[in-house]
Amino acid sequence: MDVYRKVEDKISSAFGYYGKVISRNPAAAIIFAILLNGLLGLNVMWITSENDIKTLYTPTNSQADTDELRIKSMFPDESNENFHFHQLPDLGHYGSVIFTVNDNIINKTYLPEIQSFHQTVMGISINDTDGKSYFYQDLCAINNGQCSVWGLWYVGDFFWAQVANGTLTYPTSSDPDGDHRTDREFGKVDTENGVLKSARSLRLHYYLRQQNKEYTALSVAWEKEFVKQMSEFKANLTDFTLSHSDSISTELDENTIGDIALFSLTFTIMITYASLVTAGGNCLTQRGHLGRVGVLATALAILGAFGLCGALGITYVNMVGIMPFLILGNTYIAASNLKCITASTNVIWYDYFLHIK
Repeated sequence: MDVYRKVEDKISSAFGYYGKVISRNPAAAIIFAILLNGLLGLNVMWITSENDIKTLYTPTNSQADTDELRIKSMFPDESNENFHFHQLPDLGHYGSVIFTVNDNIINKTYLPEIQSFHQTVMGISINDTDGKSYFYQDLCAINNGQCSVWGLWYVGDFFWAQVANGTLTYPTSSDPDGDHRTDREFGKVDTENGVLKSARSLRLHYYLRQQNKEYTALSVAWEKEFVKQMSEFKANLTDFTLSHSDSISTELDENTIGDIALFSLTFTIMITYASLVTAGGNCLTQRGHLGRVGVLATALAILGAFGLCGALGITYVNMVGIMPFLILGNTYIAASNLKCITASTNVIWYDYFLHIK
């Protein structure tokens, strides 16, 4: 207990000395704080971010990491020549679309629109650092000498021949190129004696290569371009939804960016609240400016902290986005306590002058 008190006394003395220095040099302290945090805040422009779900939410050196490395050693990536999706230790890299209709998508009425979508996808290209263009055919995962695309046989003649002959089976079916998992390609289905009669949704799943870092980087760039361009595709008969292997991370980032407006609104509300609860009374007991400065100091500290982390090369993760709200919560409590202190002070002074009289 004595050790605890000694440490506490030392810390209290240090903060007491710190408070005296600031109180005796208020203008210099304010200018120094603004300049320091402002200069640190410039480094925000160079801060890097990490949005990979696995990196953020999987413990380092966990059993899952060990098992994944073991699986990769047992089933090496062969997406450049002999791709099989069930050999992937994760979801792989891909661009995906789900078409949905209100009746039956196994109807040639919808075929031209889906064919048009596929042809547009085939025209998507990206450039590497040397300016070389890469289309999907250059980056697609290869199986049996062809690009591996789930659901692509929908736009071929053999598929519609099976539909006409009543031989399109479920949950698997076959064509000259091999077996198809119709349960993965069609959704909300109706069957009769194992024959697929109708479905309300169709998925096209464009797998990409990832056999080395170069192709993985190109595949990631193509995924983003896929979503960017195909989001503008005009579909008149079907509704469609796009996704890619990094969709969850992208959505998390968009949610974080979307919080900026709420963050600004929160600061505005906090400044207003701090001004109201600390206002009132005479010039002696007025604490309105103190409440407002308390909130502004919070914003300045956040700017400086983010800038310092950027200067030190610390990676930003979207979960840190809740930190300003936690600090503002403490500011809210401090403002409430300050109101109570101000009210108590008023009572003490009132009682003092009453006794004098």
